[in-house]
This record gives sequence, C-alpha cells and structure tokens, in this order.
Amino acid sequence: MKILVDLHLFVFSLICGLAIISALVHVALRFGSALVWLAATLACVGAETLVLRYAAQSTLGTATISLIVPLAYLCAANAIRQSLHLELASGRNLRIFAGLIGLSLALLAADVHVFYQCIPFQLAGVWIFYDAIRIQVRQRFRTGIDNALLVLSCCSMIGLAIRVPMFPLLLGQRTPIPIMDAQLFEVIFINALSVLTSGLALLVIGKIIANVIAMHRYKAEHDDLTGLLVPRQHLWHRFEVVI
Repeated sequence: MKILVDLHLFVFSLICGLAIISALVHVALRFGSALVWLAATLACVGAETLVLRYAAQSTLGTATISLIVPLAYLCAANAIRQSLHLELASGRNLRIFAGLIGLSLALLAADVHVFYQCIPFQLAGVWIFYDAIRIQVRQRFRTGIDNALLVLSCCSMIGLAIRVPMFPLLLGQRTPIPIMDAQLFEVIFINALSVLTSGLALLVIGKIIANVIAMHRYKAEHDDLTGLLVPRQHLWHRFEVVI
C-alpha cells in the first residue's frame, strides 16, 4: 500500500508541474484557449488522484469521481480540438455527455451497486473522445504532432473503455468481472494516467508552439494589407520586424 500512496502523490506532483509549465507557456506566448482547456484537464486529473487516494470509498468521493473523470476527458478533448483549430463538441454531444453523468449520479442516489453506477459516467468519457477522434480523422492534412494527438486520443478512449468493468476496484469495491488483482490494476491505472496526461500536455504545448511559429512565419512572408507573398529580398527584413 505504501507504493500506491507514493504513486498517487507522485502523479499529483507531476500534474502540478505540468500545470505550471502550461501557465508559463500561456504567459510567454499569449496563445490561450487550448492552454485553458489543458489547465482544466490537469486540474481535474489532479483532483481525481487526490479523491482516489483519500476519499474513494465514501459516497461523496464516488459522486466527485463521477463528475471529474468525464470532465477531465471533455477538457482534454477540447484542448486537442483547440490546438488543431477544430470546433468544440456540439450541443447534441454535450447533452448526451451530461445525460450520462446525470444517470450515474441518479444511480448513486438510488444506492445501485457501484459496478453499474460507474458505467454511465465512463461511457460519457468514451463518447466525448470518440467524437474528438471522429473529427480528427476528417482532417485532410496532418503533421507529425497531429498524428501523435490522434494516436493519444485513440489510446485514451480504448484505455477508458477497457477499464470500465474494473473501475469499482479503485473505489474499494468488488467487480463481477475481476480481470486482475485490485492492487495490480491500481498500479497500472495510475501509471497509465500519468503517461497519458503527460503526453497530452507535451503534445498540446508542442502543437501550440508550432502554431505560433507558423503564424509568425506567415506574417513575415505575406503583406499585412493584401495577403500577398512579400518579394524574397524583403523577407529577412519582415522576419526581423515580426520577431
């Protein structure tokens, strides 16, 4: 159990460090919406690790987990969408998302077994990431970072779907589908959470920096008024002005 405690606190410290890095990038680049969603994701994941560590077996803790787990996936999906200049989740998808979370809370209030209570809010996360993947796949031109974000999205959705029947173990409850030992599952879950969250933060920040560089390059190569390409002999001068 001591190892698990250390893992929870290590992941929380990692999340705090990534949040600080995100804030510094936001201040330095002033390029904000994707970073705001990323910061919200990190806040949700950080809260999730603390609740799982200190309050997982209480009713309030279960209700909190039912809210912040799907919200973390919503914020992560929107951070990816914003960094790729894609539209956010539609109102219809958000209503389905909210409905599944509400169903989980209703099942909790009705004192339904935690195995069934955990299914709807996890499906909310699967649904919102499926929609993000669907819109990413529709992109005609993707860079290396874009492809990496798509792979990360797929891994996150698949991982979330796989852990659905095992999630009660994190809340100190039994599951009718005991694929593995509870302690082993918790270690795998915490490690996967730290890897996916770190990967998301680094890729989103990398994509934002790439977007800023591309924007400066465009401004250096195009006339501000006409949008036409600047003659080559003036490019170096324009680049210095932009910087």
